[in-house]
Amino acid sequence: MNIQFMLKSAEAMAAKGEKELAFGMPSGKQKLLSAANQYRQIAQNDAENSATYLQLAQDCENKANNMVAAAPVNANANGNFGATNYSANNNTPPPSASQNAAEQKKQEVTAVVNEEEVSMEEALERLNSLTGLAGVKNSVQDWISQIRVFKFREDRGLPVPDDFSYHLAFTGNPGTGKTTVARFMGHIYKGLGILEKGHLVEASSSDMVAGYVGQTAPKTRALVETALDGVLFIDEAYTLSASKGNDFGQQAIDELLKCMEDYRRRLVVIVAGYTDLMKEFIESNPGLPSRFANVIEFDDYTGEELMKIFDGRCKKMQYALTPTARQMLVSHFEKLYEKRDKNFGNGRTVRNVFQQVVNKQAKRMDKIIQTLPPDQISNEILTTITDEDLVGVVGDECISKMIEYDRTKAELNDGIIMGHVAQNNLPAAATAFCSRLESLLRYAYGFAGDLCTMINELRSSNHEKAKLLNRTHYDCIYRVRVYRNAHIHASVPESEITPQDIMDCLKIISILE
Repeated sequence: MNIQFMLKSAEAMAAKGEKELAFGMPSGKQKLLSAANQYRQIAQNDAENSATYLQLAQDCENKANNMVAAAPVNANANGNFGATNYSANNNTPPPSASQNAAEQKKQEVTAVVNEEEVSMEEALERLNSLTGLAGVKNSVQDWISQIRVFKFREDRGLPVPDDFSYHLAFTGNPGTGKTTVARFMGHIYKGLGILEKGHLVEASSSDMVAGYVGQTAPKTRALVETALDGVLFIDEAYTLSASKGNDFGQQAIDELLKCMEDYRRRLVVIVAGYTDLMKEFIESNPGLPSRFANVIEFDDYTGEELMKIFDGRCKKMQYALTPTARQMLVSHFEKLYEKRDKNFGNGRTVRNVFQQVVNKQAKRMDKIIQTLPPDQISNEILTTITDEDLVGVVGDECISKMIEYDRTKAELNDGIIMGHVAQNNLPAAATAFCSRLESLLRYAYGFAGDLCTMINELRSSNHEKAKLLNRTHYDCIYRVRVYRNAHIHASVPESEITPQDIMDCLKIISILE
């Protein structure tokens, strides 16, 4: 038994279960119980650390039973859920005819089938419109080019590699768009003439593994048959081989490989999951590497990309963010990205944050609706998300930082700075501007160090707003900063500044805010 592989699989399954429960999905309970079963199998094979693994198993069961009230699910020794498995090596009686009929009915194909009619051009347009995924987009385009050339060679009677396969492996963390891109691939394959229909069947290991001996292969084949002339997408495919003792999972893999050969001109299979677990899954069976030689890696979304996804949701639902709320979210998403771990949810995290923010905004608006007459509540008020709606969502640290910056902004607002200019007191204007810029970079952008260090960090950063600044902007900032420093240290400035320099700097502040 590969304990490390099983441990990673159990951890991934537990994390997935917790997330699904958080979104109110009952399937999360089954995943947590599956993880508990895997931890117990590990404990049986690692006596030295068995107590730790048994405790992890108990934790998973507690979460499953406490968070969702669902019908009890039996876990057998092979890690499969449903009715107890029958084999010649246990004392369980064989299923009766009525049990068989009931089980067969339960094992009818329940995978999600997506049959949306989309042209290849529209699929590519949708793919390219997605936030981030630059590497994925390039990989898909390169893949299309290779397929076109190989098809052209075939039409000319020229040979193509014998082991060439249209099947793909998508690797990466959850929430990075693997299922969405898989849907596009069906349409792309249809447009290229590889598949007749191009529909997508979304499945997991539970759609392939049955509860009784002899039923896994038929169940897997039935699933495959629903995907013929289209794409079969298997998420978390590594759960099929999480344990070498999982005979049913191996039966599913064997049947899948046979179907891929039997229907090689009518079926494309895309498997997906965590990068390291998918690598071990593909290496776990000698028939898998050649079928899934083409791997597309889905990188995590950056903080900036997470913010763009949030903006997209706001635009779709007609919400608007105040500048303070936006900066709080920018800081929050950047912090999530910097501290991300195996449980980092990417796009799902954005969806969760958006839902919480909208719920809080609705509670705030309900109080207003109950207080003011309708004609006094404009659409702007109704659709605006403020920093108040982010309390308890983005974290106390982000809130305290923005409060600190708001205080500085109020004390050193545009009117006060321009008042110094009107009095021809440029040293005071330069000092006030530099203090405000320093506060903005430190609290809203999360930079550290002195003002010069933070300006240089801003210049080299990938912040969306920082990209709007050019060399002229930075030259103006540096000139005012040097002038300010000279007056602070009672020295002669290298060059004088003008009122226009201060006005230009305030415009820069407005860009960064």
